Amino acid sequence: MAKIFDFEKIKQERDGAKNPNKETEKPVSSKRIELGKIKDIADMMSLSERMLEIRNATDKVTPFAIQKSREIVKSYSMEELKKWVEDSNEIDWIKKPAFFRAIVEEFKEKIDNIIGNK
Repeated sequence: MAKIFDFEKIKQERDGAKNPNKETEKPVSSKRIELGKIKDIADMMSLSERMLEIRNATDKVTPFAIQKSREIVKSYSMEELKKWVEDSNEIDWIKKPAFFRAIVEEFKEKIDNIIGNK
């Protein structure tokens, strides 16, 4: 009786043995998800840099003034806080330093609560 060989299967097994760390090609949808995650990370890094700029521009604000402004912004959602940061500029920060510093502090506290640092 003749033995039938599946040469494609043998070739795949051989190639797998030669390249055990070789990743299989991911579907296009997975690549899009990964690109979406990368964009989210880039957006968060940009937002973090922006918040650092605000902190540096408002470093002379008294804790009392920040606390009073935090009473106003504590009811803001994460999206609202993010929008304030993204849509502001240095002139805004100079005009209302306590308000923008309070936004940064409130945003940071909400993030800490979400990830469990507090």
